[in-house]
Amino acid sequence: VNGDWVRIHPIAREFLNERFERLPPEHRRQLHARAARWLAEHELFEEAAQHARLAGNEAFAFDLIERCLYGIMTQGRVSRVLEWLEHLPEAEIQRRPQLRIATGWALAQSERHAEAAALVAPIMEDPSAEPARRCEAAEICATAAFFDDDFDRLRDYISPWRESLQDQPAHQQIVGTNLLAVLELFDGKPENANHLLQRLRKFPRLAELSYAQGWSGWLTGFTYLWEGQVALAEDVLRLALSRAEAESGRRSPIAAMLAATLAAVLWDRELFDEAGLLLADRLDVLERHASPDAIIHGYLTAARLAAAAGAQSKAHDLIEQLRAIGDSRGLPRLCVASLAEEIRMLALRHQDKACQARMGALEALEEQYSGCWGILERPV
Repeated sequence: VNGDWVRIHPIAREFLNERFERLPPEHRRQLHARAARWLAEHELFEEAAQHARLAGNEAFAFDLIERCLYGIMTQGRVSRVLEWLEHLPEAEIQRRPQLRIATGWALAQSERHAEAAALVAPIMEDPSAEPARRCEAAEICATAAFFDDDFDRLRDYISPWRESLQDQPAHQQIVGTNLLAVLELFDGKPENANHLLQRLRKFPRLAELSYAQGWSGWLTGFTYLWEGQVALAEDVLRLALSRAEAESGRRSPIAAMLAATLAAVLWDRELFDEAGLLLADRLDVLERHASPDAIIHGYLTAARLAAAAGAQSKAHDLIEQLRAIGDSRGLPRLCVASLAEEIRMLALRHQDKACQARMGALEALEEQYSGCWGILERPV
C-alpha cells in the first residue's frame, strides 16, 4: 500500500491465524521468535516484545518493552502501559528505572495512584540519580497527589523544582508547569495559572510531548471555565480535544477529560445534544483514569442532561454513582458535588423536605472532613 507494507484482509487474517493455531507449539514459538527479531530490527519494539513473550523469551521481551514503554506513555496510550504492567514482574520493573517511570506515570493517573508514589519515590530521593529523572519522579508523585485531591502533598513534591524547571527537558518543563498551574488555580488565582500555561506555547507539537500538552489544554480550558469565560474555554477545549483524539484515541484518558470539561462548557451554552455526544462511552474512562474535577464535570453534566430529557431515575443513578466513586476513592469533593447537585435538582422540583434531608447529609460530610486543607471550599 503505497510503499513496502501490505494489508491483509480480515477474512484472510482469520484464516491464516486458524492455520497458525494448528501448528505444533514448538513451531509456533520459532515463528514468534523470528517475528520478534525482524520487528526489533525495524524498531517496532512493542510488537517485537509481544512476539518475544509468546516465544518464551521473556528477557528479550523485557529489554524491548523497556525501550518503548515510556514513549507509549508520553503519547497518552495509558491503557497499553497498564496492559503491559500485567505481564511485567515487579522485580523487572524495580531494576529498570525507565520501566519504573513509565509504569509510575500510568499508575499515577488512575485509581491506583498510591502505588505510583511508592514505585518512584526512591528515584526522587536518590542523590546519585540524574536531576531530570529525579524531577520526573517528583512530578509523578505530585500527579498522584493531584488525583488523590491532596494539594498539600502536591505542593511538597513540586515546589522544590520550581526554580530549576527551566533547566529540565521539555517534557518535565511542561508537566511541572502544569502542576504549578494547578496549585495557582486551586489557590484561587486563575489569572496566575493562565499566565503559567501561556508560557508553554513556545514548545512545538511533538508526539513525545502530546500527552503533557493535552493536559495543558485541559487546564487552560478548566481555568477559563473557572473564571466563567465559557466561550474561551470552548475554543481551547475543542482544539485540544481534536488533537488528543487524533493522537491518543477517543477513549484515551486525556481525550475523556477534555470531553468532560467541554461537555460542562456546552451545558452552560445550552448545546445539549453535542454535550451528550461528547460524554457517550466515556464515563467509565473518567472513573478509572481522570482527575477529580474531570470526573465531576462528566458526571454532573451527564446527570443534568438526563434530567433535562425527563429521565429522572437515570439522573439520580448518575449522581449516586458520583457519590460512590467519591466514597470508594476517599475523594470528599465528589461526595459534596453529588449532594449539592441532588439538592439543586430537588429544589427545582420544590421538594423542600428532601432538600433539608440532603442538607443534613452535606453538613455531616463537612464535619467528617473538617480537618482537610480547604477541601470542601474548592469549586465543585
